[in-house]
Amino acid sequence: MEAQGEEKERESTDALRINFMLHQAMVKNNLYRSENLYTSSHMMDEKQKSVVIHEGTMCQLCHSRIGNSVFAVLPDEHVVCYRCYAGHISKRR
Repeated sequence: MEAQGEEKERESTDALRINFMLHQAMVKNNLYRSENLYTSSHMMDEKQKSVVIHEGTMCQLCHSRIGNSVFAVLPDEHVVCYRCYAGHISKRR
């Protein structure tokens, strides 16, 4: 009789442990999904931004004309020539 009670208690404990692990997995999955939605939304907002470059547009760091050259937009929205951008990136590392 006592062995049956211990067996049922162990099964109950195992079921609770499995239930807890499933709940944790579901919470993690929902957190990942939420983070993915936030990141996707943020990326769409960033892609919709635009910059107009004219022939007289100057690099905001070295003040050379950008014209038809390769340029980049820094996170603070400064428009810079590629040379300054490459220097900016190498300083961050």
